[in-house]
Parts: sequence; C-alpha cells; structure tokens
Amino acid sequence: MLLQINKDCQRLCPDFDFFRRPTEFSCFSLFGKDVPVGVLRRRGETSTLQSHSLNKNLVGVTNMIRLSTYSPFQPNCRLSSGLVSQFEEDKMNCISECSLTSAYHEPHWEVIERILYVYYKTHVSQGYVQGMNEIIAPIYYVFATDPDESWRKYAEMDTFYCFNNLMTEIHPNFIRKLDGSHEAGLGGQMKILSNLLLKFDSNLSKHFQKIELVPEHFAFRWLSLLLAREFMLPDVLLLWDTLFSDPHRFNLLPYVCCSMLIGIRDQLLKADFPTAVQLVQVNKF
Repeated sequence: MLLQINKDCQRLCPDFDFFRRPTEFSCFSLFGKDVPVGVLRRRGETSTLQSHSLNKNLVGVTNMIRLSTYSPFQPNCRLSSGLVSQFEEDKMNCISECSLTSAYHEPHWEVIERILYVYYKTHVSQGYVQGMNEIIAPIYYVFATDPDESWRKYAEMDTFYCFNNLMTEIHPNFIRKLDGSHEAGLGGQMKILSNLLLKFDSNLSKHFQKIELVPEHFAFRWLSLLLAREFMLPDVLLLWDTLFSDPHRFNLLPYVCCSMLIGIRDQLLKADFPTAVQLVQVNKF
C-alpha cells in the first residue's frame, strides 16, 4: 500500500509545482542528529526487487539471486554475509540522512505521503483508496502557505486533523458496495445528478440517453473527489470554500456538476459518445 501512496503523491497536481518544492519544516527538524530517521519513500523503493536480483527465462522469474532488503521483523531469519553488508549499508545511509539534514530537502508531496500513510495505518477498516491524495492536497496547501509562520509550522498536523474529519463525512464515497445504490453513497448522488439534468436541461439529458452516456462514465470522479481534478487548484479552493461553508454541505455538489454540464451543452449536443466522454473527462472547467 505504501508503494501506491508513494506513486499517487508524486503525481499530485503535475501542472502546479508547489508539491515538488521543499518544505520549510522537514521531519528531520523534529529529531536530533543522532536519531536514525529514514525517509518514508525509501521504504517503498527498497521493498521492490531490483531487476539484477532475479534470473528470468521466457516464462518469468525462476530464481531469486539476492534479497534487496532485510526485515528484522521476520522470525528465525538467517543472513548471508552479502545481506549483512547490505543491511549495514542501508543503516549507514539512514544515519547519514539524519546527520546531514541540510543536504536533503523534503518536498511537500512527501509530507502528504506521510499523512496518508498514518491515516491508512490508523483506519484499517477503510484503508487507503486512490483519490484520497487529491482530496488532501488542497487542505495541506492552505495550511502550508499560511502567511503566519507559526501556523505553517503545524501544517502537517492540522492537515491530518482536518482530513480525518472530512473523511468521516464523505467516507460513503469510498465504500464500493454503495456505488450501485440509488439511495446512498456515490450511486445516490449520481441519481440526483441525472434527475437535476433532466429537470434543468431535458434536451441534454435526452441526448445523453441517445448516445448512452451515463453519469458513471464521468460523475464518479467528480463526486468522489469533490471536483478536485476538474479545476485548477486556486479554483478548487474557491469551490471548496463554498461547499464547506454551505449549511447543507455536499448536497450542493450535484447542482455544481449539473451546471458544469450545462456550461458546455453546445459542445455536448454535437458530440458522439467518444467525443462526449473526452469533453467531460479531460476538459478543465
């Protein structure tokens, strides 16, 4: 799971370089130079097998030559001299990272990776689902760019707290059993969106029926990620400010989605199924 979180966080907002910039308050600043603290992403990198560690034939992997990592949690584990050397090398690299903190600049996406990993470990029943990285990114950005340094310093902790509270409200969006329901979860919200489109633009609704374009083809991502992928980050912040301040919370979201469709209705009415899917899935509103 750490590998998936790592990949998702590295892909955050590719058109916005903030998350690849170094944070002011690295995790290393919390510990002394003598405390061996490693980088979380290194755990993901070393958990995969290197290509030179395997023998292959035309069918696939046939023999493992050398283990790339050693886990001290495995009982009755015997180490070869090569593994001992590798383990000592990894240990020295870890200590070197902590001793020379000025040489390593922790980017913001690694902070988000750490928050999501802690959330995953503390919410075993729900776990991590792809898309959570898109939801947490705007929250972290707000705290990490606060004009007051005393607030920015606690961006990681504040983000975890707010993300945890937000997930308690929208967690039905990440329960797969509710996706096909017309009463709760994403299934219920997509049903509301269909009814709204029929009410406010019946011609567009009929055209969707004609080309067999259903909300499941596009609204699943819109609703589950609170439109975080459909707008640029500054616009997402404005939209979320409205959603979070509304007394009915996310009941407003299907109306926003409906207005987005009506906003490009002229293009959609002329489109066939592939073109329409391209418009609603790739288009930045």
